[in-house]
Parts: sequence; C-alpha cells; structure tokens
Amino acid sequence: MPRPSFTHTMAGESTRATSANKTLGIDGAARPTSHTLPSCPTFTLWLASATDSPSHRAIDLPGGGLRHRLRLTSRRLRRRREPVATSTSQEYVLQELPHAVPVIRHSRRNGLPELAGELDANRLSHPELIAKALTVGREELGTLGRGNHFLEFQSDEDGRIWVMVHSGSRAMGQHITAAHLKHAEKVGGGLSWLDADSEAGNAYLQDVAWARSYAKESRRRMLEAAAGIVAEALGAQIDASTWINTDHNHVEREEIGRQTYWVHRKGANRVDDESPNIIPGSMATATYHVVGRGNPEALNSSSHGAGRKLSRSAARAKIKRKDLDRQLKDIWIDPNTAAKLTDESPSAYKDIEAVMRAQKDLVRITQKLRPVLCYKGA
Repeated sequence: MPRPSFTHTMAGESTRATSANKTLGIDGAARPTSHTLPSCPTFTLWLASATDSPSHRAIDLPGGGLRHRLRLTSRRLRRRREPVATSTSQEYVLQELPHAVPVIRHSRRNGLPELAGELDANRLSHPELIAKALTVGREELGTLGRGNHFLEFQSDEDGRIWVMVHSGSRAMGQHITAAHLKHAEKVGGGLSWLDADSEAGNAYLQDVAWARSYAKESRRRMLEAAAGIVAEALGAQIDASTWINTDHNHVEREEIGRQTYWVHRKGANRVDDESPNIIPGSMATATYHVVGRGNPEALNSSSHGAGRKLSRSAARAKIKRKDLDRQLKDIWIDPNTAAKLTDESPSAYKDIEAVMRAQKDLVRITQKLRPVLCYKGA
C-alpha cells in the first residue's frame, strides 16, 4: 500500500510524516513553537492510520481561539466614560477584566459554573477525571490561563473593534493527558500510542471530545464577559454574525485521498477550502482573519500563530522591561502585569508577516487587525 506523506516548509524547516498500518514516522519534526530551536516549524502535524491513535504529550488539549466583532469603533473605545469621566474606556476595561475573566480560577464565594450537557462530568472515562472536572474544571471554566493565552481588543482596517481570546482546556487538558498516558504504549521520539478501536483508545477519544467542548465553552464565556464590560461602559453590543470559535490542538478522523486517517494537529489550524480561521502574531503585531485554501499537501492545515523565536528563559534573559515598554508603547496593557511579561514580548516571537508569506498556499487573508488593548496573566 502506498505510504501517505506530508511535507511542508514553514519558517525554514521541513516536517514530514508518513503512515502505514501501525507505524508513524516523523522526520525532522519538532513541537510547534518549540522552546529549543528558533528555526523550528511553526506547526506540526501527525498522520496515523485509522486503527491507531498516537497520544502525544500535549498539555494544552486543546488550545484554541475565538473572535467576534463589537458594534464599536476604535475612536469610541478611546473616549472618556460617561457619566463617570475620571478614566478612559480602556482603563475601565483593564480594571474590570480580572474580575470578569480571572486568570487562574473563579472564587467559590461567587459561585462556580455548573457542568451540564456536553460538559457533564460523567461523560469522562475515569473516576479521577470526573472528580477533577467537578472541582478544578468548574473553578477554571471561563478563565484565561497564563503563558501565551490572551484576551485582546483589536481594530480592523475600518476602525471597527473585534475581541479575540486565545485559551484552551486549562488544567483539565493536562489531567486528561496524564490519565491516558498511563495506558499508552511508548514508541520513542516522545510519542505514545493507543489503538483507536481498543477500550483505552475509545476512552481517550471520548475525553478529547469533552476537552474540546470544555475549551469552546470556556472561550465563549470569556468573550461574552469581555463584551459585557464594553456594553456597560459604552453600550456596544456583539455582532453575532462574526462569531468564530476554533481550536488548533486536536485529533480528528479525516479522509486523506481515498483513505481515512487520524490527523493530529499540534499548533495547527484546520483550514478546509474557504473555512474561516484566525492567525494572531504577538501582543504588538497583527492578527489575520483567513479562509482556508484546502491544501491537501498540508492536510488542510496552517499555523495557528507566529510561533516563538526565543525560549521563555532566553527571552527573560535578553529582553528588558524598557524593551517591552517600547514594543508596547501603542498598546493598552496593565503596567503591573506587563512588568512580568518579558518572556511574552513581541520580539520573542517570529515575524508574523514572514509566517503569513510562507503559508500563502495554505490560507487566503481576508482581514488584518492591529491590537488596541491586551489582557494577559503573569
């Protein structure tokens, strides 16, 4: 049987995956946005036969992005608040966001969200995961997280304001990964395997589906909370027709050619022909709205962002606070938080313009946005 393969150059590196029966070979592949080599791929794909499911060691299962447009212009966002004109609208938003969208967890004193429907904890496969969902899962639903997660107000080329949130399944993704790695077969190269048709494989896929639903709902709650703050300050409402909620760390069963495979995307968007998606840069650089070109040679995938150029430790050693202040001079951000974010400095990331040029055969740009206000956890 012919061995399907994937080869695509991104940021100067090539990633190639082949699959036949129970084998998966990855040549020259690194984790997306790897923290070791500045020239690593911006995203990585795995392709496995439909009877196997490699359980890779992703701890952000799944990460994703959500955006929508507000009925608001950037000029209006800069106005003084009425009737209380002691602060600008941006200052008010930055002041209120930590209460509406906590970085780590919700306070039990204020009551925790319930897990119902697709998020019913009893849908999880292990008692330990059910217990985690009823505690940690409830505490963290609708919270942002640290690292490269963010909530951002962005302006398009017509001055209209959009809100974007980048966050995943929080600690539940880590707990799910850890629970299933106990039952997976190690095959080297940092990969572990589960037979998708086995009881363990089915349990893993069931829990991944739960995690994707959890992350999607969490992003929805954060975005609506942020929109609520702006509505309170300026009366702006959501334009529901612009809503997109997508993820970039997942495993899906897809047809490639005339065969069915498990496609694992790590730091990679699924971009079928004309499907919308989001590719952000960094705190001070552009975000792109795109539609997919449905490129089969890239398994209908693209990068999910610019990707890191410097590891966190290297960024903290090299980038000073004054450098970060200079790079963020046009962005509204909490100055107390910014002091702790040198590892998230724009100069720690690859050039988003170069990344977009490198994947012009994967996506078509529909809109370019610039950051106006950035909320991150430190």
